[in-house]
Amino acid sequence: AHGGAYINGTDPYATPGGDDAYLSSLLSYSVSQLNKEPANLLEARTRAAAARKETAQKRYASFIAASELFAIVRREVADVEKGLDDLRSSLPALRNGCQTFAEEASAISRNRTQHRNTLANQSLLLDLLEAPALQDTCVRHGNYDEALEIESFLEKAANSHARRAPVLSELAKNASEASDVMLHQLVDKLRHQITLPECLRVVGVLRRIRAMDENSLRRVFLRSKETLARATQTQITDTTSDPYDSVKRVTDAHRVLVFDVVTQFRAIFATEEDETDEGDGFSDGGDYENDDTKNERQKTLPSWCAFRTESFIHVLSKHVPLIDEGSRISAAFEHARYCSQSLARVGCDHRSLLLPIFSSAAFALFSERVEVAVSDFERSAQTHRWSAFPSIGGASGGDSVRPAGFDDESKEKDASESSEQNQNKPPAPPAALAEHVLVGCFVNGI
Repeated sequence: AHGGAYINGTDPYATPGGDDAYLSSLLSYSVSQLNKEPANLLEARTRAAAARKETAQKRYASFIAASELFAIVRREVADVEKGLDDLRSSLPALRNGCQTFAEEASAISRNRTQHRNTLANQSLLLDLLEAPALQDTCVRHGNYDEALEIESFLEKAANSHARRAPVLSELAKNASEASDVMLHQLVDKLRHQITLPECLRVVGVLRRIRAMDENSLRRVFLRSKETLARATQTQITDTTSDPYDSVKRVTDAHRVLVFDVVTQFRAIFATEEDETDEGDGFSDGGDYENDDTKNERQKTLPSWCAFRTESFIHVLSKHVPLIDEGSRISAAFEHARYCSQSLARVGCDHRSLLLPIFSSAAFALFSERVEVAVSDFERSAQTHRWSAFPSIGGASGGDSVRPAGFDDESKEKDASESSEQNQNKPPAPPAALAEHVLVGCFVNGI
Protein backbone atom coordinates (compact mmCIF):
# COMPACT_ATOMS: atom_id res chain seq x y z
CA ALA A 1 0.00 0.00 0.00
CA HIS A 2 2.86 2.32 0.73
CA GLY A 3 4.42 1.57 -2.60
CA GLY A 4 1.07 2.10 -4.22
CA ALA A 5 0.93 5.47 -2.60
CA TYR A 6 4.27 6.38 -4.16
CA ILE A 7 3.02 5.06 -7.44
CA ASN A 8 -0.04 7.20 -7.18
CA GLY A 9 2.24 10.22 -6.70
CA THR A 10 1.61 10.72 -3.03
CA ASP A 11 4.08 10.51 -0.20
CA PRO A 12 2.69 8.56 2.75
CA TYR A 13 5.34 10.21 5.01
CA ALA A 14 4.30 13.70 4.03
CA THR A 15 1.28 13.62 6.26
CA PRO A 16 1.35 13.32 10.03
CA GLY A 17 1.03 9.74 11.15
CA GLY A 18 2.22 8.34 7.71
CA ASP A 19 4.48 5.71 9.29
CA ASP A 20 1.71 4.40 11.52
CA ALA A 21 -0.69 4.15 8.60
CA TYR A 22 1.91 2.37 6.48
CA LEU A 23 2.66 -0.10 9.26
CA SER A 24 -1.06 -0.70 9.75
CA SER A 25 -1.46 -1.33 6.03
CA LEU A 26 1.53 -3.69 6.00
CA LEU A 27 -0.04 -5.72 8.76
CA SER A 28 -3.14 -6.10 6.61
CA TYR A 29 -1.22 -7.26 3.48
CA SER A 30 -1.17 -10.78 2.37
CA VAL A 31 2.00 -12.72 1.76
CA SER A 32 1.91 -12.12 -1.95
CA GLN A 33 1.49 -8.41 -1.44
CA LEU A 34 4.33 -8.38 1.00
CA ASN A 35 6.53 -10.12 -1.52
CA LYS A 36 5.74 -7.48 -4.15
CA GLU A 37 6.23 -4.55 -1.80
CA PRO A 38 10.03 -4.23 -2.22
CA ALA A 39 9.69 -4.06 -5.97
CA ASN A 40 7.00 -1.44 -5.65
CA LEU A 41 9.15 0.60 -3.36
CA LEU A 42 12.10 0.40 -5.75
CA GLU A 43 9.93 1.47 -8.66
CA ALA A 44 8.54 4.36 -6.65
CA ARG A 45 12.05 5.38 -5.74
CA THR A 46 13.08 5.38 -9.37
CA ARG A 47 10.15 7.48 -10.39
CA ALA A 48 10.83 9.92 -7.56
CA ALA A 49 14.45 10.32 -8.61
CA ALA A 50 13.43 10.94 -12.18
CA ALA A 51 10.84 13.46 -11.10
CA ARG A 52 13.42 15.20 -8.94
CA LYS A 53 15.84 15.39 -11.86
CA GLU A 54 13.18 16.74 -14.10
CA THR A 55 12.19 19.29 -11.53
CA ALA A 56 15.81 20.32 -10.99
CA GLN A 57 16.25 20.81 -14.69
CA LYS A 58 13.10 22.88 -14.96
CA ARG A 59 13.68 24.95 -11.71
CA TYR A 60 17.46 25.39 -11.75
CA ALA A 61 17.15 29.24 -11.87
CA SER A 62 15.11 29.14 -8.70
CA PHE A 63 17.72 27.02 -6.97
CA ILE A 64 20.49 29.44 -8.03
CA ALA A 65 18.46 32.45 -6.88
CA ALA A 66 17.69 30.72 -3.59
CA SER A 67 21.39 29.98 -3.10
CA GLU A 68 22.28 33.60 -3.84
CA LEU A 69 19.54 34.83 -1.51
CA PHE A 70 20.79 32.48 1.17
CA ALA A 71 24.28 33.93 0.84
CA ILE A 72 22.87 37.48 0.99
CA VAL A 73 20.74 36.65 4.00
CA ARG A 74 23.70 35.00 5.67
CA ARG A 75 25.86 38.09 5.15
CA GLU A 76 23.07 40.38 6.38
CA VAL A 77 22.49 38.23 9.42
CA ALA A 78 26.22 38.45 10.17
CA ASP A 79 26.06 42.23 9.80
CA VAL A 80 23.03 42.32 12.06
CA GLU A 81 24.85 40.22 14.65
CA LYS A 82 27.84 42.57 14.45
CA GLY A 83 25.55 45.59 14.79
CA LEU A 84 23.86 43.97 17.75
CA ASP A 85 27.25 43.34 19.35
CA ASP A 86 28.21 46.99 18.82
CA LEU A 87 24.86 48.07 20.18
CA ARG A 88 25.30 45.82 23.17
CA SER A 89 28.76 47.30 23.90
CA SER A 90 27.43 50.87 23.56
CA LEU A 91 24.43 50.35 25.80
CA PRO A 92 26.26 51.37 29.11
CA ALA A 93 27.44 54.62 27.54
CA LEU A 94 23.95 55.19 26.19
CA ARG A 95 22.49 54.47 29.60
CA ASN A 96 24.91 56.94 31.26
CA GLY A 97 24.17 59.53 28.66
CA CYS A 98 20.45 59.11 29.17
CA GLN A 99 20.89 59.45 32.92
CA THR A 100 23.02 62.56 32.47
CA PHE A 101 20.48 64.01 30.11
CA ALA A 102 17.68 63.27 32.56
CA GLU A 103 19.62 64.93 35.40
CA GLU A 104 20.46 67.99 33.32
CA ALA A 105 16.89 68.22 32.14
CA SER A 106 15.70 68.01 35.73
CA ALA A 107 18.18 70.72 36.79
CA ILE A 108 17.11 72.92 33.91
CA SER A 109 13.49 72.37 34.87
CA ARG A 110 14.21 73.30 38.48
CA ASN A 111 16.14 76.40 37.42
CA ARG A 112 13.32 77.35 35.14
CA THR A 113 10.87 76.94 37.99
CA GLN A 114 13.08 79.05 40.27
CA HIS A 115 13.47 81.73 37.64
CA ARG A 116 9.74 81.76 37.12
CA ASN A 117 9.19 82.14 40.87
CA THR A 118 11.88 84.82 41.03
CA LEU A 119 10.22 86.74 38.25
CA ALA A 120 6.82 86.38 39.90
CA ASN A 121 8.19 87.64 43.28
CA GLN A 122 10.58 90.23 41.92
CA SER A 123 9.13 93.14 43.88
CA LEU A 124 9.23 91.20 47.14
CA LEU A 125 12.84 90.15 46.55
CA LEU A 126 13.85 93.73 45.82
CA ASP A 127 12.23 94.86 49.06
CA LEU A 128 14.06 92.10 50.93
CA LEU A 129 17.44 92.98 49.41
CA GLU A 130 16.92 96.67 50.19
CA ALA A 131 16.07 95.96 53.85
CA PRO A 132 19.62 96.72 55.20
CA ALA A 133 19.71 100.01 53.28
CA LEU A 134 16.26 100.86 54.61
CA GLN A 135 17.47 100.07 58.13
CA ASP A 136 20.43 102.43 57.68
CA THR A 137 18.05 105.15 56.54
CA CYS A 138 15.85 104.58 59.59
CA VAL A 139 18.88 104.82 61.87
CA ARG A 140 20.07 108.06 60.25
CA HIS A 141 16.62 109.64 60.65
CA GLY A 142 16.14 108.40 64.22
CA ASN A 143 13.41 105.85 63.47
CA TYR A 144 14.89 103.27 65.83
CA ASP A 145 11.73 101.22 66.36
CA GLU A 146 11.38 100.60 62.63
CA ALA A 147 15.08 99.74 62.38
CA LEU A 148 14.73 97.15 65.14
CA GLU A 149 11.70 95.62 63.44
CA ILE A 150 13.66 95.25 60.20
CA GLU A 151 16.56 93.64 62.04
CA SER A 152 14.22 91.21 63.82
CA PHE A 153 12.56 90.27 60.53
CA LEU A 154 15.89 89.58 58.81
CA GLU A 155 17.14 87.58 61.78
CA LYS A 156 14.05 85.35 61.78
CA ALA A 157 14.26 84.90 58.01
CA ALA A 158 17.94 83.89 58.25
CA ASN A 159 17.25 81.39 61.02
CA SER A 160 14.41 79.79 59.05
CA HIS A 161 15.69 79.83 55.45
CA ALA A 162 19.45 80.36 55.58
CA ARG A 163 20.18 76.89 54.18
CA ARG A 164 18.01 77.36 51.12
CA ALA A 165 18.88 81.05 50.67
CA PRO A 166 22.42 81.88 51.88
CA VAL A 167 21.88 85.52 50.92
CA LEU A 168 19.66 85.87 53.99
CA SER A 169 22.68 85.27 56.23
CA GLU A 170 24.49 88.13 54.50
CA LEU A 171 21.45 90.38 54.90
CA ALA A 172 21.24 89.49 58.61
CA LYS A 173 24.96 90.32 58.96
CA ASN A 174 24.42 93.72 57.34
CA ALA A 175 21.47 94.32 59.65
CA SER A 176 23.68 93.50 62.65
CA GLU A 177 26.27 96.01 61.47
CA ALA A 178 23.57 98.66 61.14
CA SER A 179 22.44 97.77 64.65
CA ASP A 180 25.97 98.40 65.93
CA VAL A 181 25.94 101.82 64.27
CA MET A 182 22.58 102.51 65.92
CA LEU A 183 24.01 101.45 69.30
CA HIS A 184 26.89 103.94 69.01
CA GLN A 185 24.51 106.65 67.88
CA LEU A 186 22.19 106.08 70.84
CA VAL A 187 25.07 106.10 73.32
CA ASP A 188 26.29 109.33 71.72
CA LYS A 189 22.83 110.82 72.25
CA LEU A 190 23.18 110.14 75.97
CA ARG A 191 26.36 112.24 75.96
CA HIS A 192 24.29 115.33 75.16
CA GLN A 193 21.74 117.28 77.15
CA ILE A 194 18.40 115.66 76.29
CA THR A 195 14.98 115.74 77.88
CA LEU A 196 13.49 112.96 79.99
CA PRO A 197 11.09 111.68 77.27
CA GLU A 198 13.92 111.47 74.77
CA CYS A 199 16.11 109.78 77.35
CA LEU A 200 13.37 107.24 78.08
CA ARG A 201 13.08 106.54 74.37
CA VAL A 202 16.84 106.08 73.91
CA VAL A 203 17.19 103.72 76.88
CA GLY A 204 14.14 101.77 75.75
CA VAL A 205 15.72 101.20 72.35
CA LEU A 206 19.00 100.15 74.01
CA ARG A 207 17.08 97.59 76.03
CA ARG A 208 15.43 96.23 72.89
CA ILE A 209 18.81 95.85 71.19
CA ARG A 210 19.87 93.49 74.03
CA ALA A 211 23.52 94.45 73.58
CA MET A 212 24.06 94.75 77.33
CA ASP A 213 22.47 93.69 80.60
CA GLU A 214 20.69 96.00 83.04
CA ASN A 215 23.73 96.80 85.16
CA SER A 216 25.85 97.52 82.10
CA LEU A 217 23.12 99.76 80.75
CA ARG A 218 23.10 101.75 83.98
CA ARG A 219 26.87 102.12 83.88
CA VAL A 220 26.78 103.22 80.26
CA PHE A 221 24.11 105.80 81.06
CA LEU A 222 26.07 107.31 83.95
CA ARG A 223 29.35 107.12 82.03
CA SER A 224 27.77 109.07 79.18
CA LYS A 225 26.47 111.69 81.56
CA GLU A 226 29.89 111.91 83.17
CA THR A 227 31.37 112.61 79.73
CA LEU A 228 28.82 115.38 79.28
CA ALA A 229 29.67 116.82 82.71
CA ARG A 230 33.40 116.84 81.99
CA ALA A 231 32.91 118.44 78.60
CA THR A 232 30.71 121.14 80.14
CA GLN A 233 33.22 121.87 82.91
CA THR A 234 36.11 122.00 80.45
CA GLN A 235 34.22 124.36 78.16
CA ILE A 236 33.34 126.70 81.01
CA THR A 237 36.82 126.80 82.51
CA ASP A 238 38.47 127.27 79.10
CA THR A 239 36.18 130.05 77.90
CA THR A 240 35.91 132.02 81.17
CA SER A 241 38.89 133.95 82.46
CA ASP A 242 37.24 135.38 85.59
CA PRO A 243 37.42 132.85 88.49
CA TYR A 244 34.20 134.18 90.02
CA ASP A 245 32.25 133.72 86.78
CA SER A 246 33.81 130.28 86.35
CA VAL A 247 32.70 129.21 89.83
CA LYS A 248 29.16 130.48 89.27
CA ARG A 249 28.80 128.88 85.85
CA VAL A 250 30.32 125.58 86.95
CA THR A 251 28.02 125.56 89.99
CA ASP A 252 24.94 126.19 87.86
CA ALA A 253 25.98 123.53 85.37
CA HIS A 254 26.67 121.03 88.18
CA ARG A 255 23.31 121.71 89.82
CA VAL A 256 21.30 121.35 86.60
CA LEU A 257 23.21 118.32 85.36
CA VAL A 258 23.19 116.31 88.58
CA PHE A 259 19.52 117.06 89.24
CA ASP A 260 18.57 116.03 85.69
CA VAL A 261 20.71 112.89 85.76
CA VAL A 262 19.39 111.69 89.11
CA THR A 263 15.80 112.42 88.07
CA GLN A 264 16.23 110.65 84.74
CA PHE A 265 18.05 107.69 86.30
CA ARG A 266 15.33 107.13 88.88
CA ALA A 267 12.59 107.52 86.30
CA ILE A 268 14.23 105.12 83.84
CA PHE A 269 15.70 102.43 86.07
CA ALA A 270 13.36 102.54 89.07
CA THR A 271 11.65 99.17 89.64
CA GLU A 272 9.59 97.67 92.42
CA GLU A 273 12.60 95.60 93.40
CA ASP A 274 14.79 98.68 93.82
CA GLU A 275 12.11 100.48 95.81
CA THR A 276 11.72 97.46 98.11
CA ASP A 277 15.44 97.20 98.65
CA GLU A 278 15.76 100.91 99.39
CA GLY A 279 12.79 100.94 101.73
CA ASP A 280 13.33 97.74 103.71
CA GLY A 281 17.05 97.29 103.52
CA PHE A 282 16.78 93.57 102.76
CA SER A 283 15.27 91.19 100.20
CA ASP A 284 13.05 88.21 100.73
CA GLY A 285 15.38 85.81 98.88
CA GLY A 286 12.72 84.93 96.32
CA ASP A 287 14.42 86.59 93.34
CA TYR A 288 16.70 84.97 90.85
CA GLU A 289 19.60 87.39 91.05
CA ASN A 290 22.51 87.10 93.45
CA ASP A 291 23.32 89.62 96.13
CA ASP A 292 26.39 90.97 94.33
CA THR A 293 24.31 92.01 91.33
CA LYS A 294 21.78 93.74 93.59
CA ASN A 295 24.48 95.53 95.54
CA GLU A 296 26.15 96.69 92.35
CA ARG A 297 22.82 97.94 91.02
CA GLN A 298 22.07 99.84 94.23
CA LYS A 299 25.52 101.43 94.45
CA THR A 300 25.72 102.62 90.85
CA LEU A 301 23.92 105.96 91.25
CA PRO A 302 25.35 106.84 94.71
CA SER A 303 28.86 106.07 93.46
CA TRP A 304 28.41 108.35 90.47
CA CYS A 305 26.97 111.13 92.64
CA ALA A 306 29.94 110.86 95.00
CA PHE A 307 32.39 110.97 92.09
CA ARG A 308 30.62 113.94 90.49
CA THR A 309 30.59 115.78 93.81
CA GLU A 310 34.29 115.10 94.26
CA SER A 311 35.00 116.47 90.79
CA PHE A 312 32.90 119.57 91.50
CA ILE A 313 34.69 120.17 94.80
CA HIS A 314 38.02 119.77 93.02
CA VAL A 315 37.04 122.48 90.50
CA LEU A 316 35.97 124.77 93.34
CA SER A 317 39.23 124.18 95.19
CA LYS A 318 41.11 125.31 92.08
CA HIS A 319 39.10 128.43 91.22
CA VAL A 320 37.78 129.79 94.53
CA PRO A 321 41.26 130.72 95.84
CA LEU A 322 41.75 132.82 92.69
CA ILE A 323 38.86 135.16 93.58
CA ASP A 324 40.40 138.44 94.79
CA GLU A 325 37.40 140.07 96.51
CA GLY A 326 35.70 139.08 99.72
CA SER A 327 32.25 140.04 98.48
CA ARG A 328 32.69 137.76 95.49
CA ILE A 329 33.81 134.91 97.72
CA SER A 330 30.71 135.42 99.83
CA ALA A 331 28.46 135.52 96.74
CA ALA A 332 30.09 132.39 95.32
CA PHE A 333 29.65 130.64 98.65
CA GLU A 334 25.96 131.52 98.76
CA HIS A 335 25.60 130.32 95.19
CA ALA A 336 27.27 127.03 96.04
CA ARG A 337 25.11 126.63 99.17
CA TYR A 338 21.98 127.15 97.08
CA CYS A 339 23.24 124.49 94.66
CA SER A 340 23.79 122.06 97.53
CA GLN A 341 20.36 122.78 99.02
CA SER A 342 18.74 122.12 95.65
CA LEU A 343 20.60 118.85 95.19
CA ALA A 344 19.72 117.81 98.73
CA ARG A 345 16.24 117.03 97.40
CA VAL A 346 17.75 114.23 95.33
CA GLY A 347 20.19 113.07 98.00
CA CYS A 348 23.34 114.93 96.88
CA ASP A 349 23.86 117.38 99.72
CA HIS A 350 27.49 118.51 99.97
CA ARG A 351 27.28 121.64 102.08
CA SER A 352 29.74 120.26 104.58
CA LEU A 353 32.40 120.13 101.86
CA LEU A 354 31.98 123.78 100.85
CA LEU A 355 32.89 125.46 104.11
CA PRO A 356 36.57 124.39 104.23
CA ILE A 357 37.17 125.61 100.66
CA PHE A 358 35.55 129.00 101.03
CA SER A 359 36.81 129.57 104.58
CA SER A 360 40.34 128.78 103.45
CA ALA A 361 39.98 131.14 100.50
CA ALA A 362 38.54 133.90 102.70
CA PHE A 363 41.25 133.42 105.30
CA ALA A 364 43.95 133.48 102.64
CA LEU A 365 42.49 136.66 101.12
CA PHE A 366 42.21 138.28 104.54
CA SER A 367 45.76 137.30 105.43
CA GLU A 368 47.01 138.69 102.14
CA ARG A 369 45.18 141.98 102.64
CA VAL A 370 46.43 142.25 106.22
CA GLU A 371 49.98 141.60 105.08
CA VAL A 372 49.66 144.26 102.39
CA ALA A 373 48.14 146.73 104.85
CA VAL A 374 50.82 146.06 107.46
CA SER A 375 53.55 146.35 104.85
CA ASP A 376 52.16 149.64 103.57
CA PHE A 377 51.74 150.92 107.14
CA GLU A 378 55.29 150.04 108.10
CA ARG A 379 56.70 151.58 104.97
CA SER A 380 54.68 154.79 105.43
CA ALA A 381 55.33 154.96 109.17
CA GLN A 382 59.05 155.35 108.58
CA THR A 383 58.58 158.70 106.83
CA HIS A 384 55.33 159.88 108.40
CA ARG A 385 55.25 162.94 110.71
CA TRP A 386 52.82 162.27 113.49
CA SER A 387 50.60 165.28 114.31
CA ALA A 388 47.16 165.48 115.91
CA PHE A 389 44.19 166.89 114.01
CA PRO A 390 41.00 168.23 115.59
CA SER A 391 38.40 165.55 116.14
CA ILE A 392 35.41 165.59 113.81
CA GLY A 393 32.02 165.63 115.48
CA GLY A 394 28.86 163.75 114.45
CA ALA A 395 30.60 160.43 114.01
CA SER A 396 28.39 157.51 113.13
CA GLY A 397 30.41 154.91 114.93
CA GLY A 398 29.53 153.88 118.45
CA ASP A 399 33.20 153.83 119.45
CA SER A 400 34.00 157.44 118.44
CA VAL A 401 36.02 159.57 120.82
CA ARG A 402 33.93 161.99 122.90
CA PRO A 403 35.20 165.35 124.23
CA ALA A 404 35.74 165.68 127.95
CA GLY A 405 32.67 166.66 129.95
CA PHE A 406 30.28 164.09 128.59
CA ASP A 407 28.73 162.17 131.41
CA ASP A 408 27.75 158.52 131.46
CA GLU A 409 24.11 159.21 130.79
CA SER A 410 24.78 161.05 127.56
CA LYS A 411 27.13 158.23 126.50
CA GLU A 412 24.48 155.61 127.06
CA LYS A 413 21.91 157.70 125.23
CA ASP A 414 24.18 158.22 122.24
CA ALA A 415 25.08 154.53 122.22
CA SER A 416 21.40 153.43 122.20
CA GLU A 417 20.50 155.87 119.43
CA SER A 418 23.48 154.79 117.35
CA SER A 419 22.65 151.08 117.76
CA GLU A 420 19.05 151.69 116.68
CA GLN A 421 20.08 153.63 113.59
CA ASN A 422 22.88 151.36 112.50
CA GLN A 423 21.58 147.94 113.49
CA ASN A 424 21.33 146.96 109.78
CA LYS A 425 24.62 148.63 108.77
CA PRO A 426 28.16 147.28 109.08
CA PRO A 427 30.16 148.79 111.95
CA ALA A 428 32.12 151.92 111.04
CA PRO A 429 35.57 152.78 112.37
CA PRO A 430 35.71 155.45 115.08
CA ALA A 431 35.96 159.03 113.93
CA ALA A 432 39.08 159.54 116.04
CA LEU A 433 41.04 157.74 113.34
CA ALA A 434 40.61 160.82 111.18
CA GLU A 435 43.16 162.56 113.44
CA HIS A 436 45.82 160.17 112.12
CA VAL A 437 45.61 159.60 108.37
CA LEU A 438 48.19 156.84 108.39
CA VAL A 439 46.27 154.81 110.97
CA GLY A 440 43.04 155.39 109.04
CA CYS A 441 44.61 154.07 105.87
CA PHE A 442 45.83 151.07 107.81
CA VAL A 443 42.32 150.38 109.14
CA ASN A 444 40.85 150.83 105.68
CA GLY A 445 43.36 148.33 104.35
CA ILE A 446 42.30 145.80 106.93
